[in-house]
Amino acid sequence: MDGCVREGSWLNLRAPWEVEVEELWPCYQDIIPGSFFPGTGFAVLNTSVFPVEDGKGVNIEFRGNFTLMHGTILSIRAPGQEIMLTLMADNNTQEVTLTFGSEKISMKSDDLKKLVIIFEEEMLQVLEVRAKFQGLQIKSVRNSGFLTTWRNGRIAFGGLLGEGEDNVGSQFLTGCLEMIQVMGRDLDLDLTVKHPSIVSHSCPA
Repeated sequence: MDGCVREGSWLNLRAPWEVEVEELWPCYQDIIPGSFFPGTGFAVLNTSVFPVEDGKGVNIEFRGNFTLMHGTILSIRAPGQEIMLTLMADNNTQEVTLTFGSEKISMKSDDLKKLVIIFEEEMLQVLEVRAKFQGLQIKSVRNSGFLTTWRNGRIAFGGLLGEGEDNVGSQFLTGCLEMIQVMGRDLDLDLTVKHPSIVSHSCPA
């Protein structure tokens, strides 16, 4: 089951249920589809589960209300290397910032509905879909090594990847990603290694 139980009875048993969790999470009055990050952890998986065909690139798509997000939406790194890419939301400045090596692309988060990041061998594209218009930013990124990192690296949603194999992260995301797609496929966070506080399929409305 993926849901929330406020109260109930099971086979008319009167003894309280024993729950083997450190902390009980609240049931929200109203929910919407999406993945909810409460700011306490992130979800990680190997990028190798999304193979890249020769001559093609990588695309990652997010949908949600970016004005309500704060923290790291996405980070990518390979073992033993510096973080190659981060996507951060700041609800104080109302900006979303993509950092790729020395390149930075900043976007206002107001009325931003969808963000698509497209990596090719020597080009980075960022598509912004807003309520009234679309915008496309293109950066030349020669010899970036991104596709090599992608084939051997790790990708984190909702936090900044730490060093080593312990996956200790930081700058965790608070907010709801209504949709995450990688290479055109919806990502189910239940298939990742994630912090138990992350709710994979629903967000508080």
